[in-house]
Amino acid sequence: MAKKKTNPHAAQKRKKSYRLTRKQKVVFGSFLMLFSVALIVAFISFFMVWKADFSTLNEFTDRTVETQNWLSKFGAQISHFFIYRGFGIASFSLAVLIGLSGIFLFLDLKLRNLLTYWVWGLFLMIWASATLGFFADKNALLGGMIGFEVNDFLQDYTGFIGTVLLLIFIAIIYLVVRLGVTPELVMHYFQKTKKEAQDDFKEAKAMGAERGKNTHASITEQENEAEQEEAYSTPLSLEAKEEEKKSPPATPVERLVIRSSDQQDDDVSMEVQATKEEDQSLTDDRSQQIIQKSGEYDPRLDLGTYKFPSINLLRDYSKDKGGITIDQEELEENKDNIVNTQIG
Repeated sequence: MAKKKTNPHAAQKRKKSYRLTRKQKVVFGSFLMLFSVALIVAFISFFMVWKADFSTLNEFTDRTVETQNWLSKFGAQISHFFIYRGFGIASFSLAVLIGLSGIFLFLDLKLRNLLTYWVWGLFLMIWASATLGFFADKNALLGGMIGFEVNDFLQDYTGFIGTVLLLIFIAIIYLVVRLGVTPELVMHYFQKTKKEAQDDFKEAKAMGAERGKNTHASITEQENEAEQEEAYSTPLSLEAKEEEKKSPPATPVERLVIRSSDQQDDDVSMEVQATKEEDQSLTDDRSQQIIQKSGEYDPRLDLGTYKFPSINLLRDYSKDKGGITIDQEELEENKDNIVNTQIG
């Protein structure tokens, strides 16, 4: 039996893969990350200047028309499409998802996790847009046109209360399924918070008691230091008393009696204290000790900042400058009053 010949080119065509290469992932990932940043910038700018750019949306090809969006006409068009005609402020989640996709491709991460992010991200975007549709009358940009239409559709069939309950149920689904929030976890969180608060209170109380002990210890140390200072000062007083004992005795007082020749009975007594000259060497030694401790006295230091008064302090009483003037008539009148008072 003859063998079939295989075509090598056909085998290569079968093995051809549509997966992106590493270089392609880096390039495409970089583009998605930068495009995500551009969307965020355009969305932020749209909330500030959308009214001014609203009239320029139909003139995209006219280069003479200028827009105030930070990304010019491209930013105004794409922001109007996603925010005004789309999901409102929830469109930021779409920009985040695009940037996250670029990070996964750039770092060559597993795309299975990326699919999970996209599913729950779109789910959260639709829910937020429908919830913000309640405020479409106040600000249409919050929920966008899709959010307003979805909210209005739900209210037509379930009413206002039914729509609120349905949106709360969808939020519970996201919290339980996606985030894994359960009643036990919530209770555990509150118990943990309460326990941490109690621990913090006990720690603060212990720190307060420790501070009180430290304060008491510092007071005790100060009292001990005061007692030690008194103990150190006591020997000095004893030494002073010993020096007083060693000091020479007081100079004796001589009593002199003076008698007059006329009155022999009456005696006038006088006490004369004989002074003893102090040893000059002791005085010199004390002077030298004082000079060594304090230094020689310089009388110029007390007047180092002294300044002589200027002549401007003197007051000029000349007549040319409006000084003191003498009224002769007033002087004569005052003199007559004085004379009359003395005579009367």
